[in-house]
Amino acid sequence: MPLHPVMALSPSYLEKDSKSVISPGGECPWSSGPGTPMSDDDRMSLTTAVSEDEEGESVHNSPYKAPRAGTTAASFNCTGAVRKAGFLSVKKWLLRKKHQIELARKRGWKGYWVCLKGTTLLFYPCDSREGRSVEAAPKHLIIVDGAIMQPIPEHPKRDYIFCLSTAFGDAYLFQAPCQVELENWVNSIHSACAAAFARHRGKTGTLHLLQEEIFRIDRAIESDSKLKHMAELQLSVVSDAESKQQIMGQIKQWEENLERLHCEQFRLRCYMASLQAGELPNPKGLLTHVSRTTKTTLNRLGVFTVSSFHAYICARSPSLLNNLLAGRGATKRRAPMLSRSNSVSSRRSLQMQQQLEGEKQYKVNLPDNQTVTISIKDSMTVEEFLVAASGRKNLNPMEHFVRVKKRRELEETNYFVPHRTDLIENYLATHEVVEICAKILYQVELSRSSLDHMWGFSVEAELIENSERQDELCCYISRVEDRSTAMQNGIIKGDEIMVINGAIVSDLDMMYIESVLQEELALCLMMRSSRTDPPDLASLMKTTDEIIESLVCPPPPTETSLNEEMISRMIVPAPTWSKAILPGKEPASPDGFPPPASDTSERSNVSSLEIENFLRVSNTVV
Repeated sequence: MPLHPVMALSPSYLEKDSKSVISPGGECPWSSGPGTPMSDDDRMSLTTAVSEDEEGESVHNSPYKAPRAGTTAASFNCTGAVRKAGFLSVKKWLLRKKHQIELARKRGWKGYWVCLKGTTLLFYPCDSREGRSVEAAPKHLIIVDGAIMQPIPEHPKRDYIFCLSTAFGDAYLFQAPCQVELENWVNSIHSACAAAFARHRGKTGTLHLLQEEIFRIDRAIESDSKLKHMAELQLSVVSDAESKQQIMGQIKQWEENLERLHCEQFRLRCYMASLQAGELPNPKGLLTHVSRTTKTTLNRLGVFTVSSFHAYICARSPSLLNNLLAGRGATKRRAPMLSRSNSVSSRRSLQMQQQLEGEKQYKVNLPDNQTVTISIKDSMTVEEFLVAASGRKNLNPMEHFVRVKKRRELEETNYFVPHRTDLIENYLATHEVVEICAKILYQVELSRSSLDHMWGFSVEAELIENSERQDELCCYISRVEDRSTAMQNGIIKGDEIMVINGAIVSDLDMMYIESVLQEELALCLMMRSSRTDPPDLASLMKTTDEIIESLVCPPPPTETSLNEEMISRMIVPAPTWSKAILPGKEPASPDGFPPPASDTSERSNVSSLEIENFLRVSNTVV
């Protein structure tokens, strides 16, 4: 799959204001030097349709001197088929600014010839509708991965208006020439987003995948709603001020997460409706789940709609750009809520809840000969167990792992590392040893003679929230092929890539990582592994040699166990048969074979001439 040549447009760069923009060459192609941060204005000039009167103002006010947006858009070679093209009038409506949204300052309508290629809208300046003056290069672009399209029939001044809200937290208004074109644009963009949603997950059944994801979100909504309700009940019985503040913070986080889940579910239902040529879901079904705080904020702007709500959700937490990042190869994993409850007051409230529910207690070993007692809840996963144990001793759960062993007297090689989503109860009941250990760091260097030679491993990415509620990209080994370069160097499934060729993975995005894995002849990786000892390459090579030797066919035996008499008995025809036939030329039996000799004890060697005569006689008889 070809990669975007413009790496600075990937969201993990754009949404981390404190990080520098990194391209495959190590330098931002639009900056005056490496490590130059990109402001919101510069990002808007690169990835959005900016009218000409604002373009100069944006670049003039910015401390970062970038070339004109038209040059940048022209150099962006997006991939994919052209799904839709036509004349549209467009204007900016909402823009993201510092985790909030605001109305665009200058919102003039401007006409463009718009082309939907893949999941990118390309804007070509055009002076007339005949198309004779359409420029060859696009002047602006909008990435529509994870976008929502909504018709706006209630627009007071114009007809055939629809709104596009992006995963970046921006929103734009478009005017189509007729109602048919409006519906075609909505269906085309939704279908392109749905195809990208499935393609980047390696799936072909788009509708089936969307249905599964909607069902998964349903269960997540149900679970978080129960947790939020329990926290509200707990808030009514807690009298400590600090505990109340802590619980109120958790309630607010659950409210925000429920809003995100409902918005995500609505987006996927829009995609399904467009794929099935049906009606879009009712916007009221989504707006009823907006919290009071969010509704007050949007009403203050005068823009309480599905599009403004979606833009606000994406802008409020740049980490929630998982829609777009998932399309680039990363999935979102939310840190368990237990990791945010380390204060004395929160632990006290947690203990009260545990006493009411009658939870089981389990003593687990930690590094440095430490022990801690953990309360086991129903349906508690291995990850939640790890977070709960680590939080008691202020350990980072990302740097530790859980391992189990059936019997204490077994050797060290009998440890097993369960998957983080497994239920911990299944291991506590059947394993005598359940302990938490620190992960190790090891460095591995891989090389190959040509790009045709594969490394022998696959990677998958996840977005994990850090302590500041910002997403960090984590890249894990998902598969290692037998007898590959990766296996020979000790890489196993589940290892995490921390540094790749001198670049920290959390500062990159999956497009850059994929380009390095595909285009480099040498890799220098810093890995974090759920092991207690680094891989022993000498033993790995020895094991490989033993496997190879077992596959080689052994040589024939040096001494035969058959003597000459046994070999002579296996000669066909038997030597005694030729003696009986050749002298008298007795006819063969009706079945074509000579009769057996009467005296089987007399045997002699047969010359080649006698065998030829015998065969000649046999052919004559037949």
